[in-house]
Amino acid sequence: MTDRNAYLDIVLEQMPRLLAQLDRNPFSPTYGCFDWNYWHDKITGFHNGHAQESMLALALLHEIDCAFNPYHNSPNIRKWAIAALLYWSRMLHRDGSVDEFYVNERQLGATAISLYAAARTYIILNDHISPEIRRQVKSAISKSSSLLAKRDETHLLSNHQAQAIMALLYSGRILKRDLSDAIRPKIKRILENQSKDGWFKEYNGADMGYLTTTIAFLAEYYSINKSAELKEPLKLAIEFASHFMYPDGFFGAVGSRSTAHCWTSGFELFNSLHPGETRAQAFCDAALEGIRNRMLHTPEKQDRYFSEQITDFLQAFAYHTRGESASPALTSLPCEGSDFSRFFQDSGLYCAKDKGRYIVINAGNGGQFRCYETGSKKLLSCHAGYVGVTSDGKKVATTESSYTMESSLLTVDCEMAVLSDHKQSVIKISALNTFMLAAGMSMGISNIIKDRLISMLITTKKKAGIRVIRRFNLARWTVTETFKLESRTHLQELSSLADFKPKFVAYSKWFDKSALGMEDISVSRKILQELSSKGSATFNRTLLKQSID
Repeated sequence: MTDRNAYLDIVLEQMPRLLAQLDRNPFSPTYGCFDWNYWHDKITGFHNGHAQESMLALALLHEIDCAFNPYHNSPNIRKWAIAALLYWSRMLHRDGSVDEFYVNERQLGATAISLYAAARTYIILNDHISPEIRRQVKSAISKSSSLLAKRDETHLLSNHQAQAIMALLYSGRILKRDLSDAIRPKIKRILENQSKDGWFKEYNGADMGYLTTTIAFLAEYYSINKSAELKEPLKLAIEFASHFMYPDGFFGAVGSRSTAHCWTSGFELFNSLHPGETRAQAFCDAALEGIRNRMLHTPEKQDRYFSEQITDFLQAFAYHTRGESASPALTSLPCEGSDFSRFFQDSGLYCAKDKGRYIVINAGNGGQFRCYETGSKKLLSCHAGYVGVTSDGKKVATTESSYTMESSLLTVDCEMAVLSDHKQSVIKISALNTFMLAAGMSMGISNIIKDRLISMLITTKKKAGIRVIRRFNLARWTVTETFKLESRTHLQELSSLADFKPKFVAYSKWFDKSALGMEDISVSRKILQELSSKGSATFNRTLLKQSID
């Protein structure tokens, strides 16, 4: 059992950093703004609405009555949270949306999370808010919730849907409106796209970090509405996620978006409602230990979204309870219990514990893997992807792949893709801003631009004419690698990287302390020459150490 104070310890450590992002000058026109780039550096011409979610961290911390919380009932913290709430109400577009990455983006994800934070902050601090500010904020909440009720994203990000559900629920309470007709289709969309493995869809697959985000918001909704249709999906999602909490306290990293952030509030909340019915308690105890030893993805490890992890840890602290498990098998994580092997067919994820070792392989994403020694909790080997340079200077990498599983042989078939090399420039920024200022008043046009950028930066891959077939012998813990040239392209360099996250996903750019000692492995010149001369080359590697035979 691990003390819940680790949640609060990391939050208190990060609060000076968070408060430094806020314009705390009451005479400033941007008083209450959390976007440092906008109000201080003045390097952008629009507000990052996503940043305003930080107001909720202040409101939650204001309420936590704990001997070592210096922010409890602080007049300044309360004043700044209300200032941030008021600023949010003034920064909305006329349709109730906010921007995050560019002007007139009108991003529904950022709109949902900022509305959720605003509505909860309003409810928490309601007794301290003046009637005039209440009227202004309620008007903004009405406008923003109306947008979320009418609009949706064309691509499915389950975590955005879950955030919108909670934003609408709290907005309805404030406005005394029944928004269930807007909430139900979002719940239905999430559940219809839940894999039988347990994960909720993020673009085109299972992503561990954003799965915990979705669990957090769905568990919060379930705790309030006791919606029976959510209980079993949440149990299934928690069981799936538990396979990716590793012996050293690290989590995730092998999913469709390569994220490793870990929101524990949903696990703590579900465990408080149904003690011992899932591995949620074991998951959170491991996460708390990961926070203490700094192996878990904690707020200090990235800049863009660190405040929402602060908010989540504050809620996890509040929800934390411990009880007896209904089943001895649920008192430990898969990496801690008896030997087993499991293949999640829908995602291509394979997990196994055998002879004091724990391995996770993502056959659907080029055969990424992480292998641990459970006794020492040491990372033995780590492969995030093959990256190479072709004879014409293109950078290529293994990405999405097909796979088959027969007995103890897992075969991964992957076509290497050309890595996008999109660089920003003054001309590009000016062109985008000019176009969005002229045409971005339309949500329809904003969605078209958004979908185009997602396709360009995240989902579309140009084939490189190089095929990789990886055969994992799961009985021997070895991999046979075969590279085949299917065009005139030749590889001049090829490496197996321990830390490689090519997708445009901010939460994937974490610092992986556990892989700090893992070196990248260069494929020998001899193998590359064989590949060039014969059109194919095969070599072996073990899963038990960071090397290629």
